[in-house]
This record gives sequence, C-alpha cells and structure tokens, in this order.
Amino acid sequence: MKVSQQVQAIFNAAYNEAKLRGHEYLTPEHILYASLSFEQVRTILAACDADLDHLKHGMESYFEQKIPAVKDQEPIQTAGFQSVIERAVLQSQGSGKAEVGIPEVLVSLFDEERNYSAYYLRKSGVNRLHLLEVISHGIDGEAESPGAGAYGPNPPEGSGESGPFTDPEEEDELGGRARQRSTVRQGALDRFTTDLTKLAAEGKLEPVIGREAEIERTVQVLCRRLKNNPIHVGDAGVGKTAITEGLAQRIVAGNVPQRLRDYAVYSLDMGSLIAGTKFRGDFEERVKRVVDEILKKEKAILFIDEIHT
Repeated sequence: MKVSQQVQAIFNAAYNEAKLRGHEYLTPEHILYASLSFEQVRTILAACDADLDHLKHGMESYFEQKIPAVKDQEPIQTAGFQSVIERAVLQSQGSGKAEVGIPEVLVSLFDEERNYSAYYLRKSGVNRLHLLEVISHGIDGEAESPGAGAYGPNPPEGSGESGPFTDPEEEDELGGRARQRSTVRQGALDRFTTDLTKLAAEGKLEPVIGREAEIERTVQVLCRRLKNNPIHVGDAGVGKTAITEGLAQRIVAGNVPQRLRDYAVYSLDMGSLIAGTKFRGDFEERVKRVVDEILKKEKAILFIDEIHT
C-alpha cells in the first residue's frame, strides 16, 4: 500500500534525524519527533490541546538518555518502528483509503504499546478519543499540506531488532501535564443520546395508548434490587420504543414508585454513535464514554433501541 507524500517526508525526516544524532536504532520516537516539524501534525495535536513544547522536550530528553549513539553506521529499524507502519497500513485499509496518511500514523503511534512515543503523547495531554474526533471531524485528512520537514533517502529495510529502551518506569501514563481542555466540547450524553424525560416535560412525545400493562411491567423490573434491566422484544413497529417513551412520561408526571422519582431516561442514538467511526476502537471508546457519564449520574436510565438486533 502506498503512503502519502507527507508521510514519506516524515519517514525521511525521521531517518535523517536518527542518522544526524548518530543513533544506532530508528524508532517510533523518531517518527513522532520528526512529525512535529510538519504543520498538519502540529495542527491536529494542537486541536487535541497537546503541549507541543513539552512533547518536543520530552522526546529530546528520551534521545539523550535512552538511545545509544554509534559512529559510521546506518540506523536500524526497530520492531516498534515497523509495527507503527504496519498498524497504520491496516487502519488505512480498514477505512477504505488508497494510501496511508498522517492521521493513520498518529493514531498508530498513540496505540503502540510499551513505547515512549505513546507515553509522551498522553503526558502532553492527548486523549485517544479526542484525537480520533479531531481527525474524523475537525481536520480534513485529504487536504494534507507538507510541512517543513527534512528530506533524505527512504528508510532502509531493517533487521527488525528491537532497541534497548525500557518501559516508562513506575510513571503514570495519564499523569504529567494533562491540561484542561481549552475548548468547551459536548459530553457523550449530549452528543449520542436523547433525553426522553426532557422531551416528555416539553410535551414533545406522543401519548402512549394501550401499553399500560407493558409499561407497568417495565416499572416493576426497574424497581428490582437485582436483575433490573428490562428488555423489550417484538416485531418491528409494534411499539417497543413507545413503551420507553411512556415510561418517561410517567416519570415526568410522577406516576411511578418513589424509587424511580426524578429519574432521567436517555435514549442511545446508534446512528450518531456509529457515524465517523473510521478507526479501530472508535465505536467502543464512544460507548465507554456514554456508560461512564451515565454511571456518574445518580438517577439515570439508559435505553438502547434495537438492542435485540
């Protein structure tokens, strides 16, 4: 699979950086460090609220302390370097792209395990979900413009030997300079769910007729101490969603047991949840965010439409 001109320029710059510093190994950290000279990379990371200066200084410190220097020897690709490239190719193929772009390389660097490039990205304030959101919605990945990178020979085929660096010892991956987001972003519940109780309070839901028994049974199950997750099954169009809307109307009217008073019913919008999920793990990350925000609320019910399909 081909790589874009910008990605090739980053690989060239990474190779030149390793050779200029006399490094024995060509690592994912060289890719990340070289990419910081390219405008599109800086734009994406800045949109993720990354501290670019802290990231650059961290990489320079890593080079000084962890990478052995040799004389008159070509840098050897590590297994991690090759893994980053392979994962980026798989990401591009999964997205139906004809070539590997900068977004795929950045996500691959972030996903590389036991690696300082991912560690310093997290430490500088980059969050994986935020990175995916910026790539999917905030940056036009096709309109890549080359930055000021060094150009040189293509990275040579390496032996696959891994470099002599170790894991970030006893350091919290999520610690460091996790910076407060500079922009106000919608929470997962606001983006991917609909508050049915709010709609009921505003009179925007249709009255539910002839489903009193089903709604009452739903209320009984929700009031259990254990196994209190009701599921509605049936053919399309019989009114499964209407039962939940009827429940929301009952809660707003106060026609429920004390245990369910003041609860909010959130309907998960599967269309919004799936939209823009181009990368592996995208969908799971969004679901996790929704669940995490639901768990933070003391009185909330999550309705997943079409869960039985």
